[in-house]
Amino acid sequence: MGRIVISLITLGLMACDSPSRQTYTVEETLKKAEKKIAAAIDSFKKMPENPFFARTDAPLTEQQELAAFRVETIKKLLKTGGPDSTDYGQILQLNTDILFKAPDTKSARMAHWDIYTYNIICGNTHGAKEALITYLHKYEAEKDKKKEAFDKLAGFAATDKEWDLALYYSEKCLALEPESYPNLLNKARALVNLGFLAEGKTLLQKVAEASPDSAAANRARSALNELAPAKFDLDVLSGYRKTMEMMQQIGAAAERHYLEHMKYPRTVKDLFPDFLEELTENDAWGGAFICQSDPDNTRFLIASPGSDGIFEGFDQEGFYLDLSGKDIIFEAGAFVYAPRL
Repeated sequence: MGRIVISLITLGLMACDSPSRQTYTVEETLKKAEKKIAAAIDSFKKMPENPFFARTDAPLTEQQELAAFRVETIKKLLKTGGPDSTDYGQILQLNTDILFKAPDTKSARMAHWDIYTYNIICGNTHGAKEALITYLHKYEAEKDKKKEAFDKLAGFAATDKEWDLALYYSEKCLALEPESYPNLLNKARALVNLGFLAEGKTLLQKVAEASPDSAAANRARSALNELAPAKFDLDVLSGYRKTMEMMQQIGAAAERHYLEHMKYPRTVKDLFPDFLEELTENDAWGGAFICQSDPDNTRFLIASPGSDGIFEGFDQEGFYLDLSGKDIIFEAGAFVYAPRL
């Protein structure tokens, strides 16, 4: 099965409409995550190469015969030579064939879940994520499968730093198992990374105290220790989030400029209007963005002087918790000096 990548927020930093306040509440963030998932489902349905919503005009009896043959082949493959020699790639393909050629059979539902399972075995988290998202949408899953799906999707989202989705799936899992400390921890991490620092700290404290000797409690205490020096003023925090989103947009525009002109722009103004829809020369605090490229045009950096308006130079690297006027530096699609939210 081909890899179908869901396009979601890369850094898990949510856009802010104004630097004067935190834009979204937790409830609004959850609603936006739900809309994002619905949009992904819609895009899946429009992809002819996607097996999860495949349709066929073949009669049900013919579909059942096709599915039965492939199920028997899968059973034989699982019996041969032990787990190390099993051809999981072939098993994945057979399950995909069932979805394409026998989508109306009972075997299709089993194949859909098995595609998730064998993608996990093969280390294909993208394939596993796609299978779980579409399975939850397509079927009324049993409670145990729902719990597993929500738990896995929360973990995938946290790994990808898609913190709005991590929060959404953690909440879904906790609705089924309220005292799941790993999911409480996932929720706390998501809250902190989305800027809901007070709520995240409270939840981390709960996990740390509820089961003191557990791995989740140890991780919660470690996170609390890291957050101890953080003094996030919400106005300042939302300014950093707003500025970082602007810098991502400028960085992407600079790469498009390079592809067309074989050189990077000298200023942000050079990107408007061909590569930027809106001219954004200043960060959230009114400071001018600073661009730098080397003489042979192999590197392009963009910097914000931060909330204090004083830029300390392009030699800064690393990530920080205490904002207090720190600069932000972005290069080649990634932040090299920025808040570690």
